[in-house]
Amino acid sequence: SGGGYVSQLAGVRMETAARMSGQVEALCGVLARVELLVGRAERAAGMMQAEYHADKFRSFSHMNSPAWLIKTIAGASAPAGINTVPN
Repeated sequence: SGGGYVSQLAGVRMETAARMSGQVEALCGVLARVELLVGRAERAAGMMQAEYHADKFRSFSHMNSPAWLIKTIAGASAPAGINTVPN
């Protein structure tokens, strides 16, 4: 009869909704763990980049001292043939 079909359909709907809810919760858990891993990876990459920068640019002291670089450039004489006085 029609009533049995409706109750069977309601049961299938409830079962499907429960399964989907469980899957959504599982995916939310996976997403939270992935976000944590991405944060860790970003921090590690930042630390590695800072170490690399310090190592590779150690011989260029002006790279970490803009004030020293400006003073050095300002104190340097202009190459021959270049007019440094504005017209």
